[in-house]
Amino acid sequence: MILLRTAAPTRCERRVKPETGRPPASCSRRSASSAWCGLQAQSLDDLPFIGSFSGLEGLTLALGSWYGFALSPAIGSFVADHVAGRPTPELDQLTPNRIAQFDPAQVAAFLAEPATANVVA
Repeated sequence: MILLRTAAPTRCERRVKPETGRPPASCSRRSASSAWCGLQAQSLDDLPFIGSFSGLEGLTLALGSWYGFALSPAIGSFVADHVAGRPTPELDQLTPNRIAQFDPAQVAAFLAEPATANVVA
């Protein structure tokens, strides 16, 4: 994801359109004063890993959410409850332990795919 920030006082932040690689027409008369981008973690099943991993006591994971900025308050709340020992049934399907159930052939194909396959240039 690439966000554009303009120097204009109204600040137009928009996503670059994946199909064109350009900002929406509404931003065409504005110039970018800075840009930001980053990598996003992705799991084989497109679900985040949130919770504890068996055998690694004291480690709690919260990664792989495609919508980290939007979901981070909820994820943070669930992780805080989980670490505090409170019940978190919402996380049951997101356990990092599910990685052991992934089909090895699918894992190999996933790892062979270029990491940039879904990156907008």
